[in-house]
Amino acid sequence: MFGYYINNMQINKKTLIVLISLVFLTIVLLILKITLSKKSALPPSQIETVTPTPPIISPTPVVCPLNENVRGKLPLVTKNYTIEYFPVPQKFFVMILGRPFEKYKAEVEKWFTTYGIDPHGPCVSWAAPKVP
Repeated sequence: MFGYYINNMQINKKTLIVLISLVFLTIVLLILKITLSKKSALPPSQIETVTPTPPIISPTPVVCPLNENVRGKLPLVTKNYTIEYFPVPQKFFVMILGRPFEKYKAEVEKWFTTYGIDPHGPCVSWAAPKVP
């Protein structure tokens, strides 16, 4: 009788073809899953953190004002910038995406000033993607 032996077990040709097909299909599906699950966001190596002022170290914790007017507007996402508030570090994080950087930074500074928040204070962190 014709067949293959694996660990002293005889496997016929049809069973071997089915096993090889299943292994091949599994590999193809894993490759597709990995390829399709990649995000198109900028990798961390292409994000440049911009710090306009050095952090203020004080013995008392800094409390960022977050009233209901501000809370209802966040996260603020436009095509040129994003403003988010994270309660654990009590900070606003601003990502400027549009160019020129200074133009959109001025818009965000005006937005903070409108709500009584110092855009240059310790409550605001600024970032922008690196320009290649």
